[in-house]
Amino acid sequence: MTQKKINYAVPLAFVGLLFFSLGFALGIISFLFLVLKDSLSLPSAVAFLFLA
Repeated sequence: MTQKKINYAVPLAFVGLLFFSLGFALGIISFLFLVLKDSLSLPSAVAFLFLA
């Protein structure tokens, strides 16, 4: 009997890409919040709503 070897590289890369995308999106939103707040002289609540 031969056993099939399962390749975990593709699912692992996919999960890693999802985590990277989520982290990048959250990081860029926190940076954009500060830029919008300072450049447009918006209150914090309005800047958060604008990004949402």
